[in-house]
Amino acid sequence: MLKTRMGVPATPLPAVPAATAHPEIALDAVGPVLETVLANLTSEYERRLLAKDQEHKGQAAAVEALRRQLAALQEEAAHWRHAAESRAAEEAAEAIAKTESEKTRATHPFDGK
Repeated sequence: MLKTRMGVPATPLPAVPAATAHPEIALDAVGPVLETVLANLTSEYERRLLAKDQEHKGQAAAVEALRRQLAALQEEAAHWRHAAESRAAEEAAEAIAKTESEKTRATHPFDGK
């Protein structure tokens, strides 16, 4: 009664019949199916591998382009830095000359004018 309420049949299930085919025959029948499955898996793997390889090559080309762009920008930055340093040096020299000139005029107000 408990088995019936739990959904389990009161009578035992029939025994599973033993395999009637020979193992060699079963392997011959399964072999082509396994070959097809393996061929499909192999082609899918190769397709994905090729896609990843192409993606890698594309990314490597992008990285190389960015490296070239970075090198060009670094050269340009160095040029502008050099120009700014030269201009700062010129301004400093002009300021020193102006200060010297003013100092000379202050100590000798009637010389030359």
